[in-house]
Amino acid sequence: MRQKIVAGNWKMNYDFQKAEDLLFDIADLLREKGRGETIVIACPPVLYLEMATDIAVENDFLVGAQNCSEFDSGAYTGEISAGMINSVVQRM
Repeated sequence: MRQKIVAGNWKMNYDFQKAEDLLFDIADLLREKGRGETIVIACPPVLYLEMATDIAVENDFLVGAQNCSEFDSGAYTGEISAGMINSVVQRM
């Protein structure tokens, strides 16, 4: 049987407080209902990755990023590299 994965992002919506509320809502739902064999991944805007990782570590879900640059580094204003993202989420 194939592994089930549920992943979602919320694009450019929610301020910090609403993002935190959503992440805790996900955590509460997983605690109440369980996730069974399903992998659950929340993909917030990069601004909230560290907060999401902190909450996910304690609550049995994973964190991904919505977007990353094709470049490893350089003068690409506003871009986020895969290595930068990994340095935040690798703590999981």
